[in-house]
Amino acid sequence: MKRTWPAHTLVLLTPGRQSHDDSVGAMLARAFPELRVEPVTVRELLADRRTLSFRARNRLSAISEYGGLALRRRTRLSYYGPWTSYYFDAVKRAAAERLSESDHTISFQTESLFDASVPGVPHFVYTGHAALASLDYPGFDARDLMRRWLPLESSIYANAATVFTHSEHTSRWLVEGYGCPPERVVCVHSGGNPPAPSAPPCFDEARYAAKRILFAGLRWEVKGGPQLVAAFRRVRERHPDATLTIVGCTPDVDVPNCHVVGRVPLHEMPAYYETASVFCLPTTKEAFGRVFVEALSHGLPVVATNFGPIPELVIEGDTGHLVDSGDVRSLADRLVGLLDDPARCRRLGRRGYGLAQERYNWETTGMRIRRTVEQELFHGENCLARR
Repeated sequence: MKRTWPAHTLVLLTPGRQSHDDSVGAMLARAFPELRVEPVTVRELLADRRTLSFRARNRLSAISEYGGLALRRRTRLSYYGPWTSYYFDAVKRAAAERLSESDHTISFQTESLFDASVPGVPHFVYTGHAALASLDYPGFDARDLMRRWLPLESSIYANAATVFTHSEHTSRWLVEGYGCPPERVVCVHSGGNPPAPSAPPCFDEARYAAKRILFAGLRWEVKGGPQLVAAFRRVRERHPDATLTIVGCTPDVDVPNCHVVGRVPLHEMPAYYETASVFCLPTTKEAFGRVFVEALSHGLPVVATNFGPIPELVIEGDTGHLVDSGDVRSLADRLVGLLDDPARCRRLGRRGYGLAQERYNWETTGMRIRRTVEQELFHGENCLARR
């Protein structure tokens, strides 16, 4: 006897502060047209619980679990609030109560920051990062790991029917670092934000000959902005007509031909990608790198830092170039090499666009997720289509 879906709802639980939450919701709605996607944020789950008593108890938990780390790192104690055992348990109880209110088919959460699993209900996690993967960040001090968080994070993966990841890098950490069974970890990649353009980008050589370098990031220091400016000074010695556009933050930069735009709405970002010649982000911390997906989707060659999941997107000599963190000379040399050769920029841009079309888009991610869910629940039978 073939199994059928007991209800028609997919509950999507999100942290509520991720820029791609809407994209994930839309992707799931397209991948599972038979189900109604019901989004719920952690903020909504805790709306009635954020009392003065709740905050006080969570602060005490933060002091107990992360007080020493906060002092050593000179960070505010409030930073650790979402990672305390008290907060974790509160979200888990609130999610269980919320999910018990309605009959639903499956639960699906984005990111591994809480555990919304309920016994007896198929639960899936879609995450772009794992705490242990921070060990791959250039210059990361192992003493900065939130070790009290690791057992809680491990329980998130243990309670999931399948953990979907954005990158093979994260998948490897889940298997090798957290002991997840390989068959329960599936890399499905991710699309960008905003979604990829509906039409192919312009591959006119004149676009790449314009020598427009684009940086897009909210955190200037972390994303390698100072190193890029230092490299850009070197670039201008060879290409004085080159420009650098900085989107997402507002650093104090006093360099000719450097334009600081600041933060812009997501729907305005395509215009910056479309007019750029090269995308450069020498970041020092990157869980996945969705901006790289966006740059590839717009046909841009990319220069980035060689660590973590980035080499999966920026393939050396094929979709762009990789440099070691802090190597300003190599960063400048790679940028100069691209500005010297618009034809090569166009070739790398075409290959990057092809990679994004094949792997990094929401449609293919949705198909992979649906296929795995069907295999998990129905041994590959397309029972959804029969509803």
